[in-house]
Amino acid sequence: MTLIGFCVTSHEGDEGYIITMDVVEAWRRRRVGSALLTEAENRMAARGVLRVALDTATDNASAIAFWQRHGYRTRGVRKRYYPNGRDAYAMLKVLE
Repeated sequence: MTLIGFCVTSHEGDEGYIITMDVVEAWRRRRVGSALLTEAENRMAARGVLRVALDTATDNASAIAFWQRHGYRTRGVRKRYYPNGRDAYAMLKVLE
C-alpha cells in the first residue's frame, strides 16, 4: 500500500480543526484531497462537531481556492503565523 495523502484533525466539543492536509503532488487534482476532506468532516460531524476551522497561507492561491470550493470562508488574518513570517488566513466552515 502506498500513502498518497493524509489529513490530521482535532476537535473539542463542537469545534473541529484541520491541523494539516497534504496529497502527493502526482495525485493532486484527482479529487484525493476532496475525498480526504469529506471523510474528515464526516468523522468530526459524527463526534458532534458543528464548526471546522483551519489556517492556510495567504500566498497559497491553490489552497485558498480548494478550501473556498469546499465551503470554508475567511474570517481573519493571522499575522506572521508561520515560522518563516508568512501570514495565514483563518478560515471556518459550519457543517450541515
